[in-house]
Amino acid sequence: MSSVIKGQKFFSIILTVFALVGIIQHYLLFSGIKSYFLYPYLGIILISVVNLLTVEITNKKLFIFYLFRFVELCFVSMLIIMGDISLSTLFMLAVLIIATCLFKGSKGAVIISITALTSFVLSAVFRYIFAPVSKADIYIFILDAVSIALIGLFSYLFTSAYEKIFNDLELAHDEATKTNYLLNNTIAELSTLQEISKFANSVLNIKELINIINDMIIGVIGVNYCSIFLIDDATGNIYLEATNIRDKEVLQNIKLTVASKYYSKFKSRGLTMDEGRIEEFENYPNAAERDIKSFLITSLQSHRNFLGVIVAESCFDGVFEERKKNMINTICNQVSIAIENAVIYDKMERLATIDGLTQVHNRRYFNERCLSEFANLSKSAYVSVAMIDIDNFKRINDTYGHMLGDAVLKKVASIISSTTCAANSEDFLVARYGGEEFVILMRNTGLETAYTTLEVVRKNIESCSVDDDGEKIRFTVSIGVAEYPSTSSDVKRILQDADTALYKAKESGKNMVVIADSIK
Repeated sequence: MSSVIKGQKFFSIILTVFALVGIIQHYLLFSGIKSYFLYPYLGIILISVVNLLTVEITNKKLFIFYLFRFVELCFVSMLIIMGDISLSTLFMLAVLIIATCLFKGSKGAVIISITALTSFVLSAVFRYIFAPVSKADIYIFILDAVSIALIGLFSYLFTSAYEKIFNDLELAHDEATKTNYLLNNTIAELSTLQEISKFANSVLNIKELINIINDMIIGVIGVNYCSIFLIDDATGNIYLEATNIRDKEVLQNIKLTVASKYYSKFKSRGLTMDEGRIEEFENYPNAAERDIKSFLITSLQSHRNFLGVIVAESCFDGVFEERKKNMINTICNQVSIAIENAVIYDKMERLATIDGLTQVHNRRYFNERCLSEFANLSKSAYVSVAMIDIDNFKRINDTYGHMLGDAVLKKVASIISSTTCAANSEDFLVARYGGEEFVILMRNTGLETAYTTLEVVRKNIESCSVDDDGEKIRFTVSIGVAEYPSTSSDVKRILQDADTALYKAKESGKNMVVIADSIK
């Protein structure tokens, strides 16, 4: 409920109360009340009650508002002309004029003053038609009319001054509100940039970092949707890294739009930002069904390397004002640096954990993962470990040279990786354990399944070859496999047991898979 409507209700209640006070005054002074005094008072009460019940209508319709005031002024004027100059009557007149001025401003002051004088004159004429007029009555009438005019003039001057002060205060309040809004936004933006900078310097996992950035853009910029696409260094293709859009078809359409319309613009022409209203952009992906009104596409670039794009979408026009565009640009600069740092870290970490020749994991990484795996095992879980050794590898090196030996190592590593990945890549970890020896950690894999998989590995290696100046060089592997808890009691034992089983495979003629002895 607005303050004006509340004020009008209070105003009607005040008039009703003072009309009742006037009736009580007359009753006490004259031991009763004359009917020609009673009717105006009752009229004021009636009009005030009607006004109270229809206050929302009277507030919207100026004609009805002033009609009610005119009728009220007529009743008050009748009381004055009939000789009722009591405090309640004068107060009602002042309330009517001043309150109306406050509700409707200086224009209202002029209208209500003219209305007050008109109602007073009409009431006087109405009375003097039915009663004789003396000079004293005329003087009193003139005096009352002048008093009403002075009250009206005072109300007009007061309201004009009040309006000016109020307007100045309102302007100052609006300016303060706007400044406060900008200040809060600036603080929020600086806080966001600080958070992004913190994450950029601490989070080296690209996927985790990009998801955090995506959520921050949605929260701070106030967009409905945000998607971040990155460039695959190997293929040069765009792929989705983070989004809050759930519809896969929509995401595919956005990806195609970015790839076809913006990839070349950003990469070859060095653009950093493009924006628009949907109605000015033909065939924007699923704009109507998602109620998208505006969008902003910003590139991620660092040292002139094109890393990807951020696509921000809003269901409102005018969201991407200059300040917010600058904010997104700053975020993009931070993100670009963070992505490059994460890529460098990823490469360094890969170099530290990957065998340079075979591109499978190295022994150090395998040992760490193996210890971690056994530390987190539940009582019902089981793990198998296989040790693989290339048969007669020294003879291959001595006969054909180390370069062909390296080719054999690469081939064996590739076959082991591709075969185990075909089974379940998440449960298999392949590593070069040293020299010509490889090891496989198989999570949630029992001996029977492990043996079957390793037989496939052995046969695939047996059937392959490497080329040496047109000669097909073939080779085989021996494999030993152990399992926790059926053959081995802990992580150290399982590696020893698998190595023992491998030794048995070598002694038994090579090119075979041997299972470690069960725990007795």
